[in-house]
Amino acid sequence: MDKGTVYFIDDELPVLNALRRALRAPMKGWDLRFEQSPSQALEEMKQDLPWVIIVDRKMPEMDGSDFLSIVQQKYPDAIRVLLTGDTSYKTAAEVAPFCHFLLAKPFELDEIIDVVDRAVCLRKFELSDEARQAIGSIQTLPVLPSIYLKLVDYLNSEKDPETETVAELISQDMSIHSKIIQTANSSFFGTAAAVFSAHDAVVRLGFDLVTKLVFCFQIHASAQDEEVHKKLVQQAELVARKCAQLTKLAQSNSKSIERSYFTGLVHNIGELVGNHYELNISSDLIGAFLLKLWGFEQALVEALLNQNNPEQYSGDDPVVLHLYIAKQLVAANQNSQNEECVWESLSNEIIEKVRLSDYVGERNEKD
Repeated sequence: MDKGTVYFIDDELPVLNALRRALRAPMKGWDLRFEQSPSQALEEMKQDLPWVIIVDRKMPEMDGSDFLSIVQQKYPDAIRVLLTGDTSYKTAAEVAPFCHFLLAKPFELDEIIDVVDRAVCLRKFELSDEARQAIGSIQTLPVLPSIYLKLVDYLNSEKDPETETVAELISQDMSIHSKIIQTANSSFFGTAAAVFSAHDAVVRLGFDLVTKLVFCFQIHASAQDEEVHKKLVQQAELVARKCAQLTKLAQSNSKSIERSYFTGLVHNIGELVGNHYELNISSDLIGAFLLKLWGFEQALVEALLNQNNPEQYSGDDPVVLHLYIAKQLVAANQNSQNEECVWESLSNEIIEKVRLSDYVGERNEKD
């Protein structure tokens, strides 16, 4: 079954009727429920379990956020969406314990459809019902970072975004500012000339990569334990550099190198949650689940899912396997082991998939 039940709860009947008409064609095959009463919706859910719940925040019978709090306890594996006129970071932080998404009112139909599509993808994760409910019950999922949200909103709203505005946004946080400049001066992205300003860093890296870097640097900073934060960041940066190095050795283009670097930076994001809960779920799976929930591309999700089990990956994206190899190489260096043992452990099939046959051949000739 690839389609389930979606509930829309809003006390305004005209809004529900408009949604019913607009979604009839694009969501054909889904069981769409439209309710004015939150209590009536809860009664219906006893019979038809929800996959997605989209509720207005301001209703006379019950506040939408209170409704989602009840839903989280009863149906933790459902995707929970709150419609509100206030999508500030403060509001996002307040509702984060029980809400997966905030959608601004008025909203676009494409936003609703996108959320439902993510629900389908998340249902395809190989999780037991207990594991799925355990993730859905977590009340401290990281909130999407404020500067990241501002960047996404700005870039989505402007046909021709201005570099100066993006630079101003990332300069609001000096830690982010310095990290972006540091990355821009990396040998993977830079040239001989160093950059010293946010503006020049944005020019060199581009809007897309800068936005992803802001996401990563801020999301790691959400770790409540300072030691955990430091450990996660250090490990992520080591793996990211090694990922980019491998992708460059595979003679991939600059976009692939950027994607590889970002993949390394977020590879341990699941530990942000896993470190605080005794869940019988791998942090890799939690991280992949979170990134899919937040709408990141499937290739990134696949990389996190397969970072410790390359034999399970049947695709042809070398970046996915570059992450696995990068982690092994970093671990070898940290344990004062020779990297050669890592290369010798890799099968010819994996080496061919990651397009490093020439590189490995040259290493063997030198030896």
